[in-house]
Amino acid sequence: MHPIDRRLLRECVLAACGAWIALAAGIPLLVDRIPPLWARPSALGVALGPLAGALGAATGLRWASQRGELRVLALSGQSPLRSAVIPMGVGWAFGLLAVIALLVPLVDPVSLFPAPVGDERWRPVTGAFVELRSGVQVPASGWPSYGPATGLRSLLPDNPRLAAILFVLPQALTLPLWVALPLTRSSRIAGTLAAIVVGLVSLQAVASGRWPSVALALAALPLMLQSVVYGWRSRRETP
Repeated sequence: MHPIDRRLLRECVLAACGAWIALAAGIPLLVDRIPPLWARPSALGVALGPLAGALGAATGLRWASQRGELRVLALSGQSPLRSAVIPMGVGWAFGLLAVIALLVPLVDPVSLFPAPVGDERWRPVTGAFVELRSGVQVPASGWPSYGPATGLRSLLPDNPRLAAILFVLPQALTLPLWVALPLTRSSRIAGTLAAIVVGLVSLQAVASGRWPSVALALAALPLMLQSVVYGWRSRRETP
């Protein structure tokens, strides 16, 4: 392995680990209702793996470009995508790690899906008041009991673990390739915004029962389309 490749591998891994830790620590600070992601293994924390891997790959490529190392590799005959194989591999490795983690029973897949907020959290049901989120029942006697959660929880996908994998896997496959492509800044901004919008819409639609779980794969569609269009244009421009 070329010394430049070894340094690029080390920097991408360190940057990806730092990005994963920063995201896991920063999201609970920005959103009050989300507990710290290290307090309980959750699909939300695991789902940050592809994003962290992509950020690590992008950071490593940027540092190598600033040092002129990518130009050295280009002068040696390597194409831009060939020079980005190691960063893409790091991104795919972090994405694969996230997908494998979702298969672990300890990881709670329910935390990935937003629960729709109803107008009433307490509802009278058969002579008792029932708290929709937790299933706590308070009858006329005043002695509370615990029953199955209804309302909000019942709107989750039938198989939350499979739905979480359908959400994370396409991103794990697409993000590393997308960050390695030499896209313009405006294209990256447009792709990022489109992916965020589509991802949020699909999560809400699946959590509310309007769309099937397979629709979660649409979150990576904008980035996938940009990658395909770039490859198609590159082949047309190549003599």
